[in-house]
Amino acid sequence: MSDDPDNVVLRHLRDIRREMRDHRTLLAGLVDQGQRLERRMGELDRRMGEIKDDIELMLKAELMARMGNFESRFEARLEALESQTGDAP
Repeated sequence: MSDDPDNVVLRHLRDIRREMRDHRTLLAGLVDQGQRLERRMGELDRRMGEIKDDIELMLKAELMARMGNFESRFEARLEALESQTGDAP
């Protein structure tokens, strides 16, 4: 009776359905992981943009501070030289 063609076909159909169910489950898991990865990459891109903006601001502030310090020292030195020569306005 186990060699009955109908039973063999039914067994194969059950096996095929089980494999298809397993494939759907795996595919759904992969799609979910892909979506989570895409969200995380979007968050990473956003954070990298914020870091870029912060670094630009820090560099500009550092350059302006150095320039201001240089100008202050230059003016102080210039005043000292003027006072030594007696050409103060």
